[in-house]
Amino acid sequence: MEKILVCDDNFDILNVIKILLELKGYAVVTTSSGKECIEKALEINPDFIFLDVMMPEMDGWETLKEIRKYEELKNIPISMLSAKDLTLQDYNEDLHERMDQVVAYTIKPFKTDDLIETIDEYL
Repeated sequence: MEKILVCDDNFDILNVIKILLELKGYAVVTTSSGKECIEKALEINPDFIFLDVMMPEMDGWETLKEIRKYEELKNIPISMLSAKDLTLQDYNEDLHERMDQVVAYTIKPFKTDDLIETIDEYL
């Protein structure tokens, strides 16, 4: 059974994603901060990570950067989760480099099928 790690500071979103993915047969672990996400990723070595962009203390991009520093985590597919859709104005060299580190950028609110398709495409 594939392990999916979901990190979001919104507990309602965490619970919805957890229920949806468990119904599809995935083992789901949730965290609510970047630091906790890194610790849990090192502990369970997930097959896939959904990572919220906007979180206090350590945002999703900072968390991603830290995750990629660990040899055992650097190849895990990660999809960013965000309420903010990206526009052409958002693109710059820094964002382009960040986007190269992830397999997808999922916009909230999302459709269940979108989450499942993203996971299935990369596992």
